[in-house]
Amino acid sequence: MSKQYVAVTVYKILRDHAPDSVEGCERNVKDEPDRFDDLSAAGAFTRGSINCLDKLGFLEGLPGGSSTDKGAQSPGTGTTPSTYKAVAAGGRHSCAIAADDTITCWGNNYSGQADAPNGKYKTVTTGNSHSCAIAADDTITCWGANRGILRGYGQTDAPDGKYKTVTAGSSHSCAIAFDDTITCWGAEAGVFPMNYGQADPPDGKYKTVTAGPFHSCAIAADDTITCWGAEAGSFFDNYGQADPPDGKYKTVTAGDRHSCAITFGDTITCWGAEAGRGFFDNYGQADPPGGKYKTVTAGANHSCAIAADDTITCWGNNEDGQTDAPGGKYKTVTAGGSHSCAIATDNTITCWGNNDHGQADAPGRN
Repeated sequence: MSKQYVAVTVYKILRDHAPDSVEGCERNVKDEPDRFDDLSAAGAFTRGSINCLDKLGFLEGLPGGSSTDKGAQSPGTGTTPSTYKAVAAGGRHSCAIAADDTITCWGNNYSGQADAPNGKYKTVTTGNSHSCAIAADDTITCWGANRGILRGYGQTDAPDGKYKTVTAGSSHSCAIAFDDTITCWGAEAGVFPMNYGQADPPDGKYKTVTAGPFHSCAIAADDTITCWGAEAGSFFDNYGQADPPDGKYKTVTAGDRHSCAITFGDTITCWGAEAGRGFFDNYGQADPPGGKYKTVTAGANHSCAIAADDTITCWGNNEDGQTDAPGGKYKTVTAGGSHSCAIATDNTITCWGNNDHGQADAPGRN
Protein backbone atom coordinates (compact mmCIF):
# COMPACT_ATOMS: atom_id res chain seq x y z
CA MET A 1 0.00 0.00 0.00
CA SER A 2 1.55 3.34 -1.08
CA LYS A 3 1.81 6.45 1.06
CA GLN A 4 -0.28 8.25 -1.58
CA TYR A 5 -3.09 5.69 -1.16
CA VAL A 6 -2.92 6.05 2.62
CA ALA A 7 -3.08 9.84 2.37
CA VAL A 8 -6.12 9.76 0.07
CA THR A 9 -7.90 7.30 2.38
CA VAL A 10 -7.27 9.51 5.42
CA TYR A 11 -8.41 12.52 3.38
CA LYS A 12 -11.74 10.82 2.65
CA ILE A 13 -12.32 10.08 6.35
CA LEU A 14 -11.61 13.70 7.27
CA ARG A 15 -13.74 15.02 4.39
CA ASP A 16 -16.73 12.91 5.43
CA HIS A 17 -16.47 13.19 9.21
CA ALA A 18 -14.44 16.23 10.29
CA PRO A 19 -16.48 19.31 11.24
CA ASP A 20 -14.90 22.72 10.55
CA SER A 21 -15.46 23.59 14.22
CA VAL A 22 -12.65 21.26 15.30
CA GLU A 23 -9.43 23.27 15.44
CA GLY A 24 -6.68 21.66 13.41
CA CYS A 25 -9.02 19.85 11.02
CA GLU A 26 -10.00 22.69 8.67
CA ARG A 27 -6.77 22.74 6.67
CA ASN A 28 -6.67 18.97 6.26
CA VAL A 29 -10.25 18.72 5.01
CA LYS A 30 -9.80 21.53 2.47
CA ASP A 31 -6.46 20.23 1.11
CA GLU A 32 -6.62 19.03 -2.46
CA PRO A 33 -5.75 15.33 -2.91
CA ASP A 34 -3.90 15.96 -6.17
CA ARG A 35 -0.81 16.97 -4.18
CA PHE A 36 -0.66 13.40 -2.86
CA ASP A 37 1.12 12.50 -6.09
CA ASP A 38 4.21 13.81 -4.34
CA LEU A 39 5.54 11.20 -1.91
CA SER A 40 6.82 13.75 0.63
CA ALA A 41 3.54 15.70 0.60
CA ALA A 42 1.55 12.50 1.07
CA GLY A 43 3.57 11.53 4.12
CA ALA A 44 3.34 15.02 5.61
CA PHE A 45 -0.43 15.14 5.11
CA THR A 46 -0.94 11.76 6.80
CA ARG A 47 1.20 12.67 9.81
CA GLY A 48 -0.63 15.99 10.24
CA SER A 49 -4.01 14.32 9.90
CA ILE A 50 -3.35 11.88 12.76
CA ASN A 51 -3.79 14.78 15.20
CA CYS A 52 -7.10 15.69 13.58
CA LEU A 53 -8.39 12.12 13.82
CA ASP A 54 -7.36 12.05 17.48
CA LYS A 55 -9.29 15.25 18.16
CA LEU A 56 -12.37 13.70 16.56
CA GLY A 57 -12.14 10.57 18.68
CA PHE A 58 -11.52 8.27 15.72
CA LEU A 59 -8.25 6.98 17.20
CA GLU A 60 -9.87 5.27 20.17
CA GLY A 61 -8.47 1.78 19.90
CA LEU A 62 -5.35 2.88 18.02
CA PRO A 63 -1.95 3.12 19.75
CA GLY A 64 -1.48 6.62 21.12
CA GLY A 65 -5.06 7.65 20.43
CA SER A 66 -6.55 9.51 23.37
CA SER A 67 -9.72 11.30 22.35
CA THR A 68 -11.37 13.58 24.91
CA ASP A 69 -11.08 12.15 28.40
CA LYS A 70 -14.42 11.49 30.04
CA GLY A 71 -12.72 11.38 33.39
CA ALA A 72 -9.75 9.55 34.76
CA GLN A 73 -10.34 6.62 37.05
CA SER A 74 -8.50 6.97 40.37
CA PRO A 75 -7.13 4.00 42.30
CA GLY A 76 -7.79 5.80 45.54
CA THR A 77 -5.50 7.31 48.12
CA GLY A 78 -3.87 6.15 51.28
CA THR A 79 -0.83 6.63 53.46
CA THR A 80 0.04 2.93 53.48
CA PRO A 81 0.74 1.47 50.02
CA SER A 82 -1.38 -1.55 49.16
CA THR A 83 0.25 -4.75 47.96
CA TYR A 84 -0.24 -6.29 44.54
CA LYS A 85 0.51 -9.50 42.66
CA ALA A 86 0.48 -8.21 39.08
CA VAL A 87 0.39 -4.92 37.15
CA ALA A 88 -0.22 -4.04 33.50
CA ALA A 89 0.36 -0.69 31.76
CA GLY A 90 -1.88 0.13 28.80
CA GLY A 91 -2.09 3.06 26.41
CA ARG A 92 -3.18 5.63 28.99
CA HIS A 93 -4.44 3.46 31.82
CA SER A 94 -3.11 0.79 34.15
CA CYS A 95 -4.58 -2.18 36.02
CA ALA A 96 -3.33 -4.38 38.84
CA ILE A 97 -4.34 -7.47 40.80
CA ALA A 98 -4.30 -6.91 44.54
CA ALA A 99 -3.30 -9.38 47.22
CA ASP A 100 -6.98 -10.35 47.61
CA ASP A 101 -7.20 -11.20 43.86
CA THR A 102 -9.41 -8.21 43.00
CA ILE A 103 -8.59 -5.82 40.13
CA THR A 104 -7.90 -2.11 40.48
CA CYS A 105 -7.50 0.16 37.45
CA TRP A 106 -6.58 3.83 37.12
CA GLY A 107 -5.98 6.42 34.40
CA ASN A 108 -7.90 7.19 31.19
CA ASN A 109 -11.43 5.79 31.32
CA TYR A 110 -12.81 7.19 28.07
CA SER A 111 -14.08 3.80 26.92
CA GLY A 112 -14.52 2.18 30.30
CA GLN A 113 -11.11 0.48 30.12
CA ALA A 114 -10.49 1.38 33.78
CA ASP A 115 -13.87 0.11 34.99
CA ALA A 116 -12.56 -3.09 36.50
CA PRO A 117 -15.13 -5.85 37.09
CA ASN A 118 -15.89 -7.32 40.48
CA GLY A 119 -14.70 -10.77 41.43
CA LYS A 120 -11.45 -12.68 41.85
CA TYR A 121 -8.89 -12.84 39.06
CA LYS A 122 -5.61 -14.60 38.29
CA THR A 123 -4.13 -12.29 35.66
CA VAL A 124 -4.87 -8.98 33.96
CA THR A 125 -3.73 -7.40 30.69
CA THR A 126 -4.20 -3.89 29.30
CA GLY A 127 -4.37 -2.83 25.67
CA ASN A 128 -4.59 0.67 24.29
CA SER A 129 -8.23 1.23 25.25
CA HIS A 130 -9.47 -2.09 26.61
CA SER A 131 -8.51 -4.60 29.28
CA CYS A 132 -8.96 -8.35 29.82
CA ALA A 133 -8.52 -10.69 32.78
CA ILE A 134 -8.71 -14.38 33.61
CA ALA A 135 -11.09 -15.10 36.48
CA ALA A 136 -10.69 -17.67 39.24
CA ASP A 137 -12.71 -20.13 37.14
CA ASP A 138 -10.30 -19.67 34.17
CA THR A 139 -12.81 -17.79 32.02
CA ILE A 140 -11.97 -14.48 30.32
CA THR A 141 -13.64 -11.14 30.98
CA CYS A 142 -12.84 -8.05 28.89
CA TRP A 143 -13.99 -4.43 29.21
CA GLY A 144 -13.42 -1.07 27.52
CA ALA A 145 -13.34 -0.06 23.86
CA ASN A 146 -15.00 -2.42 21.45
CA ARG A 147 -15.07 -0.12 18.48
CA GLY A 148 -12.80 1.52 15.95
CA ILE A 149 -12.82 4.30 13.39
CA LEU A 150 -15.74 2.99 11.34
CA ARG A 151 -17.17 0.09 13.36
CA GLY A 152 -16.50 -2.27 16.19
CA TYR A 153 -13.47 -4.50 16.16
CA GLY A 154 -14.77 -6.96 18.74
CA GLN A 155 -11.64 -6.86 20.90
CA THR A 156 -13.65 -7.21 24.14
CA ASP A 157 -15.85 -10.05 22.83
CA ALA A 158 -14.00 -12.73 24.77
CA PRO A 159 -14.67 -16.34 23.73
CA ASP A 160 -16.23 -18.95 25.96
CA GLY A 161 -14.08 -21.64 27.50
CA LYS A 162 -11.18 -21.83 29.92
CA TYR A 163 -7.80 -20.23 29.32
CA LYS A 164 -4.34 -20.07 30.89
CA THR A 165 -3.20 -16.65 29.71
CA VAL A 166 -4.61 -13.62 27.89
CA THR A 167 -3.08 -10.57 26.19
CA ALA A 168 -4.68 -7.34 24.93
CA GLY A 169 -3.47 -5.37 21.91
CA SER A 170 -5.26 -2.36 20.40
CA SER A 171 -7.98 -3.80 18.17
CA HIS A 172 -7.57 -7.47 19.11
CA SER A 173 -6.89 -9.85 21.98
CA CYS A 174 -5.41 -13.35 22.18
CA ALA A 175 -5.40 -16.18 24.74
CA ILE A 176 -3.94 -19.64 25.23
CA ALA A 177 -6.37 -22.44 26.09
CA PHE A 178 -5.60 -25.43 28.30
CA ASP A 179 -4.83 -27.49 25.20
CA ASP A 180 -2.03 -24.95 24.44
CA THR A 181 -3.70 -23.60 21.30
CA ILE A 182 -4.12 -19.87 20.63
CA THR A 183 -7.44 -18.10 20.11
CA CYS A 184 -7.64 -14.45 19.04
CA TRP A 185 -10.60 -12.12 18.56
CA GLY A 186 -11.20 -8.59 17.27
CA ALA A 187 -9.54 -6.81 14.30
CA GLU A 188 -12.32 -8.07 12.07
CA ALA A 189 -11.54 -8.49 8.40
CA GLY A 190 -12.22 -5.45 6.25
CA VAL A 191 -12.34 -2.99 9.15
CA PHE A 192 -10.18 -0.02 8.14
CA PRO A 193 -7.45 0.41 9.16
CA MET A 194 -6.77 -2.23 11.77
CA ASN A 195 -6.89 -5.72 10.27
CA TYR A 196 -3.40 -6.86 9.32
CA GLY A 197 -3.76 -10.50 10.28
CA GLN A 198 -2.85 -9.90 13.95
CA ALA A 199 -5.93 -11.85 15.07
CA ASP A 200 -5.23 -14.84 12.81
CA PRO A 201 -3.04 -17.10 15.00
CA PRO A 202 -1.14 -20.09 13.67
CA ASP A 203 -2.01 -23.67 14.45
CA GLY A 204 0.08 -25.60 16.93
CA LYS A 205 0.94 -25.68 20.63
CA TYR A 206 2.23 -22.58 22.39
CA LYS A 207 3.52 -21.59 25.83
CA THR A 208 2.90 -17.85 25.82
CA VAL A 209 1.38 -15.18 23.57
CA THR A 210 1.70 -11.38 23.39
CA ALA A 211 -0.34 -8.84 21.40
CA GLY A 212 0.85 -5.51 20.02
CA PRO A 213 -1.35 -3.09 18.07
CA PHE A 214 -0.69 -4.56 14.62
CA HIS A 215 1.03 -7.86 15.29
CA SER A 216 1.18 -10.77 17.74
CA CYS A 217 3.95 -13.17 18.78
CA ALA A 218 4.05 -16.48 20.63
CA ILE A 219 6.56 -19.00 21.91
CA ALA A 220 5.92 -22.49 20.59
CA ALA A 221 6.34 -25.79 22.40
CA ASP A 222 9.87 -26.04 20.97
CA ASP A 223 10.75 -22.60 22.38
CA THR A 224 10.92 -20.89 18.98
CA ILE A 225 9.07 -17.64 18.27
CA THR A 226 6.29 -17.21 15.73
CA CYS A 227 4.78 -13.80 14.91
CA TRP A 228 1.87 -12.77 12.67
CA GLY A 229 0.23 -9.56 11.48
CA ALA A 230 1.85 -6.24 10.50
CA GLU A 231 1.68 -7.23 6.87
CA ALA A 232 3.96 -5.43 4.46
CA GLY A 233 2.36 -2.31 2.96
CA SER A 234 -0.23 -1.94 5.72
CA PHE A 235 -1.58 1.47 6.75
CA PHE A 236 1.00 2.01 9.49
CA ASP A 237 3.65 0.01 7.61
CA ASN A 238 5.58 -3.09 8.50
CA TYR A 239 8.63 -2.22 10.58
CA GLY A 240 9.85 -5.80 10.87
CA GLN A 241 8.18 -6.31 14.26
CA ALA A 242 6.63 -9.58 13.07
CA ASP A 243 9.92 -11.00 11.73
CA PRO A 244 11.36 -12.84 14.77
CA PRO A 245 14.92 -14.17 14.93
CA ASP A 246 15.83 -17.83 14.87
CA GLY A 247 16.71 -19.61 18.09
CA LYS A 248 15.05 -20.60 21.34
CA TYR A 249 13.57 -18.13 23.81
CA LYS A 250 12.03 -18.05 27.28
CA THR A 251 9.70 -15.07 26.92
CA VAL A 252 8.52 -12.62 24.25
CA THR A 253 6.79 -9.23 24.31
CA ALA A 254 5.18 -7.19 21.52
CA GLY A 255 5.26 -3.38 21.41
CA ASP A 256 3.81 -1.04 18.81
CA ARG A 257 6.44 -1.42 16.10
CA HIS A 258 9.00 -3.64 17.80
CA SER A 259 9.25 -6.88 19.75
CA CYS A 260 11.73 -8.24 22.30
CA ALA A 261 12.56 -11.66 23.75
CA ILE A 262 14.88 -13.24 26.31
CA THR A 263 17.14 -16.09 25.28
CA PHE A 264 18.05 -19.10 27.40
CA GLY A 265 21.32 -17.30 28.02
CA ASP A 266 19.27 -14.53 29.72
CA THR A 267 20.22 -11.92 27.11
CA ILE A 268 17.69 -9.69 25.32
CA THR A 269 17.07 -9.67 21.58
CA CYS A 270 14.77 -7.11 19.93
CA TRP A 271 13.59 -6.61 16.35
CA GLY A 272 11.48 -4.14 14.39
CA ALA A 273 11.33 -0.32 14.59
CA GLU A 274 13.55 -0.23 11.54
CA ALA A 275 14.73 3.25 10.61
CA GLY A 276 13.42 4.75 7.39
CA ARG A 277 10.27 2.63 7.19
CA GLY A 278 6.83 4.18 7.49
CA PHE A 279 5.68 7.40 9.14
CA PHE A 280 6.98 6.80 12.66
CA ASP A 281 10.39 7.34 14.18
CA ASN A 282 12.88 4.86 15.57
CA TYR A 283 13.73 5.80 19.16
CA GLY A 284 16.13 2.97 19.86
CA GLN A 285 13.39 0.88 21.48
CA ALA A 286 14.72 -2.20 19.66
CA ASP A 287 18.32 -1.64 20.78
CA PRO A 288 18.54 -3.55 24.11
CA PRO A 289 21.37 -3.24 26.61
CA GLY A 290 23.89 -5.97 27.22
CA GLY A 291 23.82 -8.09 30.35
CA LYS A 292 21.62 -10.74 31.94
CA TYR A 293 17.90 -10.17 32.44
CA LYS A 294 14.93 -11.96 33.99
CA THR A 295 12.04 -10.32 32.14
CA VAL A 296 11.44 -7.77 29.39
CA THR A 297 8.44 -5.67 28.34
CA ALA A 298 7.83 -3.66 25.14
CA GLY A 299 5.72 -0.50 25.18
CA ALA A 300 4.76 1.86 22.38
CA ASN A 301 8.21 3.30 21.68
CA HIS A 302 10.20 2.15 24.69
CA SER A 303 11.19 -1.05 26.46
CA CYS A 304 12.10 -2.03 30.02
CA ALA A 305 13.68 -5.09 31.64
CA ILE A 306 14.57 -6.45 35.06
CA ALA A 307 18.22 -7.40 35.40
CA ALA A 308 19.71 -10.33 37.30
CA ASP A 309 20.19 -8.06 40.32
CA ASP A 310 16.45 -7.12 40.25
CA THR A 311 17.04 -3.54 39.11
CA ILE A 312 15.18 -2.01 36.15
CA THR A 313 16.73 -0.76 32.92
CA CYS A 314 14.68 1.03 30.24
CA TRP A 315 15.55 2.29 26.75
CA GLY A 316 13.90 4.01 23.78
CA ASN A 317 11.73 7.12 23.64
CA ASN A 318 11.97 9.18 26.83
CA GLU A 319 9.89 12.23 25.91
CA ASP A 320 7.67 11.68 28.97
CA GLY A 321 10.22 10.14 31.30
CA GLN A 322 8.98 6.62 30.58
CA THR A 323 12.54 5.25 30.53
CA ASP A 324 13.60 6.99 33.75
CA ALA A 325 13.39 3.80 35.81
CA PRO A 326 13.40 4.22 39.60
CA GLY A 327 16.08 2.80 41.83
CA GLY A 328 15.47 -0.23 43.99
CA LYS A 329 14.69 -3.88 43.41
CA TYR A 330 11.63 -5.11 41.53
CA LYS A 331 9.82 -8.36 40.73
CA THR A 332 7.98 -7.37 37.54
CA VAL A 333 7.82 -4.43 35.11
CA THR A 334 5.36 -3.40 32.40
CA ALA A 335 5.70 -0.77 29.64
CA GLY A 336 2.64 1.07 28.32
CA GLY A 337 2.03 3.80 25.79
CA SER A 338 4.33 6.39 27.34
CA HIS A 339 4.44 5.26 30.97
CA SER A 340 5.78 2.27 32.86
CA CYS A 341 4.92 0.49 36.12
CA ALA A 342 6.65 -2.07 38.30
CA ILE A 343 6.07 -4.13 41.44
CA ALA A 344 8.82 -3.84 44.03
CA THR A 345 10.05 -6.65 46.25
CA ASP A 346 7.69 -5.37 48.98
CA ASN A 347 4.78 -5.90 46.52
CA THR A 348 3.98 -2.19 46.14
CA ILE A 349 3.54 -0.53 42.73
CA THR A 350 5.64 2.31 41.34
CA CYS A 351 4.85 4.03 38.03
CA TRP A 352 6.69 6.68 36.03
CA GLY A 353 6.38 8.58 32.74
CA ASN A 354 3.37 10.28 31.15
CA ASN A 355 0.64 11.02 33.69
CA ASP A 356 -1.77 13.11 31.62
CA HIS A 357 -4.69 10.85 32.59
CA GLY A 358 -3.41 9.67 35.96
CA GLN A 359 -2.05 6.42 34.49
CA ALA A 360 1.15 6.79 36.52
CA ASP A 361 -0.67 7.44 39.82
CA ALA A 362 0.04 4.05 41.36
CA PRO A 363 -2.53 2.98 43.98
CA GLY A 364 -1.69 3.73 47.58
CA ARG A 365 0.90 6.36 46.63
CA ASN A 366 -1.24 9.45 45.90
